Amino acid sequence: LLIERERLLQLERAADGYSQLREVDIVLPSEPLLGDVLLELADATCLDAHEQGVIVGGGDQVYISDDGGRSWARSTVEPEPLATPTSASDDDDEDDDEDTPATTAIASPETTRVLQPMQVLALRIDIANPHRIYAGTSEGLYLSQDDGATWVRYNEVPSTFAIRQIDIAAGGADLYLTSDTNVLIVTAP
Repeated sequence: LLIERERLLQLERAADGYSQLREVDIVLPSEPLLGDVLLELADATCLDAHEQGVIVGGGDQVYISDDGGRSWARSTVEPEPLATPTSASDDDDEDDDEDTPATTAIASPETTRVLQPMQVLALRIDIANPHRIYAGTSEGLYLSQDDGATWVRYNEVPSTFAIRQIDIAAGGADLYLTSDTNVLIVTAP
């Protein structure tokens, strides 16, 4: 649930893994009425809203509405590309012996990782600059300065820090990023 001014938004996950975002009419708090479905998608985990802006995240996708949920645009938060092992042989060397097998550099455990899909776990619209959106992910913090059109990784946060909640300090100078076990305080960009 999220309350933004007089609006109550409910993100409900069904047993089949799909989630529905609805506005709840709370004119009579003792008798709340579920409104129409504003958005339905697989694996939605988080939402935020500010005035007419609403954002919903799940998987590596963020859905953005600037009209209170009547229309939506999809944005993908993509992890940084990973370096791949390269061949140790030099293909341009004319003296290569065809009987000698090429060697492939084997990456050490410190430089490799199992590729898991990155997950958007938390979202926050910066109320001082509503075009700025923060996405807390399983691989650190990502930032959009253009309403979610493009995303960049915020390098002040380790990529191993899975962010479950994002709070902006009064005055907007710092971000409070919460994981399952820690809180990290970083200077806002």
